[in-house]
Amino acid sequence: MIAVTDLLDTDDCRSVVERVTGNRDKWIDRSPRGDSTFFTLGRASYLDACPPDADPDYSYYGKIDATNGDLRAMFGDLYASLLDRLSAELRGEAVLAEGLAFPGFHIFLGSGILGAGKSGRHFDIQYESLRLPPGPVEDDPVSFTLALELPAEGSGLDLWDVTVEDFDRAFKAGRVATLDDMARRRTLAYHPYSVGRLLIHRGLWLHRISSPGAINEDDRRITLQGHALRIAGRWNLYW
Repeated sequence: MIAVTDLLDTDDCRSVVERVTGNRDKWIDRSPRGDSTFFTLGRASYLDACPPDADPDYSYYGKIDATNGDLRAMFGDLYASLLDRLSAELRGEAVLAEGLAFPGFHIFLGSGILGAGKSGRHFDIQYESLRLPPGPVEDDPVSFTLALELPAEGSGLDLWDVTVEDFDRAFKAGRVATLDDMARRRTLAYHPYSVGRLLIHRGLWLHRISSPGAINEDDRRITLQGHALRIAGRWNLYW
């Protein structure tokens, strides 16, 4: 379900963060309250393609050629390391998916980290709404997070022992009405992030971002985010 592996050392993380912060003109403001505390660097399917009011042809597919080109130019070395490590961890070739957004960055500032910690529980099923490479999905979907800078008191992943299939069965049987109902009945585990370590989350398990400690105004939470689907024998990475 969860695997953690070293990917970058402290100097490497600092270098990536400097490149992220040095390209602030390319950040996309996602702050729901308009307070400029939550950004992405890169397009994200859950924000740009999947919401009911989204226009995927404009905000996702129409933007990714330019955005992916920028990300490749800025972080080519990071992607090379990520592909090598995931190929080893997932026991199959990992590639950047054609026609989809590359893995990108979550950037939460100060009070925005608190908002992230209160984000809704969810399953990573956004791929069901995307135009995937040809062929069936051949294995459990994978999500991953690489922590690059964290709040002073840490951050991580809350994960419940419930799959999307568990919830669907319980909902259809009338045993639960919402994800919150289901979560209250199941076991919660907190998985802390560590700077430079890649956390790999395999399967469609209920989860959410968590930052359980106190948050300072100068705290930042910067992570590389992405997903992977095994199609035609290769792990296709996207966001």
